[in-house]
Amino acid sequence: MYTAKVYSSDHLYGKLSAFLAHVAPHAVIIASRPDYRDPAYLKITIDYGSHLIDLKEHGLKVRVEHKEPTKSMEACLILHSDTYEQNIALIDLALRSFIKAPEHRVVQIYSWEGAWHQRQAIFVADHTPSKTQQRAFDDVDWFYKNPKFYHEHSTAYQRGIILCGNAASGKHWMVRYCAHRHNKSMCYLPVTEHTYSSIGPAMACAPLNSILVLDNLVQFYQHIPSSERAVFLRHLESVFNTAVHDPRGFLVIILTPLNIPSELEKFLMMPHRFQKKFELSLSGKEALTDLLTEKLPGEQAESVQKIAAKCQNSQVPISVLQSFFANAAKEDISVDQLIQPLEQLASSIKDERNVIDAATSGNRERLYS
Repeated sequence: MYTAKVYSSDHLYGKLSAFLAHVAPHAVIIASRPDYRDPAYLKITIDYGSHLIDLKEHGLKVRVEHKEPTKSMEACLILHSDTYEQNIALIDLALRSFIKAPEHRVVQIYSWEGAWHQRQAIFVADHTPSKTQQRAFDDVDWFYKNPKFYHEHSTAYQRGIILCGNAASGKHWMVRYCAHRHNKSMCYLPVTEHTYSSIGPAMACAPLNSILVLDNLVQFYQHIPSSERAVFLRHLESVFNTAVHDPRGFLVIILTPLNIPSELEKFLMMPHRFQKKFELSLSGKEALTDLLTEKLPGEQAESVQKIAAKCQNSQVPISVLQSFFANAAKEDISVDQLIQPLEQLASSIKDERNVIDAATSGNRERLYS
């Protein structure tokens, strides 16, 4: 009989006890997780006592003894099996798993402060992806479902994609949704004068089973003097030419505005750096037309098409139109009275976009040093 002990002071204890609770759900301890925004997000561990863990699909049969943690140095989890390999295989299986119920729409967020620290979590709002977002989702789904493709071609299980779009185009939500959908944590690093030199260490030290998100790269690059941009690209070359090995796949996402400097885009879109670029929008003309046709019954098709085109040009999200029509229904406003407010809404959102774009591209203090 081979024995493996795990102490409560070790990080492995929480991970292993949570995994055992899900493979042996007949005896668990449930507590709330006050460190998350969602109060329904639960901490579930295996109950105290002795349990036989029989995972036939993995060929594992291990007896687990769980003791209540105390101030003494006594081990809390003790594994007993016929072979040393069985104990190690169970622990490895627990470390590779990501335990989360589908209804718990919370994603852990790591921030870079000289090292990665998990200090917060975010709630992923429910939303139907637009067609442009769906294309990006399909690409990410393919990446995580095809590890054999990378093994067969002798390349690192790693992918880089660029998500570009105007303000409120759904870039940040899409990353959160991808992390939630594929049970990943999220590492967020805005590129500034204080962090640009840490991109390499941040990639190398990113927690396993995570998605690395780089933001503000284009805005930062645009404020670098032309004479110094080659130096910065050389720095990025040493960063993005390095493969990061994670058996569950390593995804790097850059969030950018629509307009990327040509020399930077050409540099990033090399086959071994970033493989895809997606332009995101929440206001596709087809989706807007369908919604307007439904909400404006009796309105001529030509008029609906005209309003949809104006909303698309102003980047009016579907969710904004849905809220607009919901408020109109509450106030019992007739269809005839909605046309002018709709056009005013599109104009105000376009003005808002112009203000935001001017703020992100205006003259600012030099960021690069």
